[in-house]
Amino acid sequence: MKEPTLGNPQNTIAVLQKYNFIFQKKFGQNFLIDTHVLDKIIRAAEIGKDDLVLEIGPGIGTMTQYLSCAAGKVIAVEIDRALIPILEDTLDGYDNVRVINEDVLKVDIRKLVEEENEGRPIKVVANLPYYITTPIIMGLFENHVPIKSITVMVQKEVADREALDSMAAKLPYAKMLTNAPLAIVVCGDTTRSSYWYLDCSAATQNVLLAAEALGLGAVWTAAYPYEDRIDVVRQNTGLPENIVPLCVIPIGYPDGPQKAKDKFDLQRVHRNKY
Repeated sequence: MKEPTLGNPQNTIAVLQKYNFIFQKKFGQNFLIDTHVLDKIIRAAEIGKDDLVLEIGPGIGTMTQYLSCAAGKVIAVEIDRALIPILEDTLDGYDNVRVINEDVLKVDIRKLVEEENEGRPIKVVANLPYYITTPIIMGLFENHVPIKSITVMVQKEVADREALDSMAAKLPYAKMLTNAPLAIVVCGDTTRSSYWYLDCSAATQNVLLAAEALGLGAVWTAAYPYEDRIDVVRQNTGLPENIVPLCVIPIGYPDGPQKAKDKFDLQRVHRNKY
């Protein structure tokens, strides 16, 4: 079995230049150029010689080479026809690899597993673009593909989106997170101050004012002092115990002009005495 030759910027650029490859924005293409990341993915997937691995979107074959060395067999599904000649070159000599030029969403993966692995569970490994991650993963589950494990490297935006959606589902007054492109979690360090919540409240108000000045919409949704809400935020952000979230501020563009609510009540204003 040949040793991997790709995985660093120099070799990747050389291959792309050799074939005058042009990145297709519609496919969200991004190629791995870090051998440490590749090794980490292979270790995380715990691939052995008894495994059949389905790789979705092999690109120029960088991770495919590493998978080939670790697995019994690799099936790589690539949608971009322009990459097929490159894969034929970079995977020459990797005899346990089969490349399929097709949209993975249109491939009968379950049938493929029956043919190639006698229906035994497979491992899925992929470096996926943002826009297609959820449809691919959900498609595998909905079609009842026998899967032993899924190891996926996704863009940071995907992980962020999942965190926002998770908090939207679990925080009672933060449903707008579903449509928000981002959120700010205002936190205090309990080891540095007993009055952290006061400082954080002032900081939150400043964030809201700044968002308004920029023409953005922002909402203060409380986490502190409710333990269940604090736990939800912790689970989605990895906050240590000494860092407590005061609130989550969804930020985005408002649907339209919002009329300010007049909550001023002169009867609640007292002079000298209550």
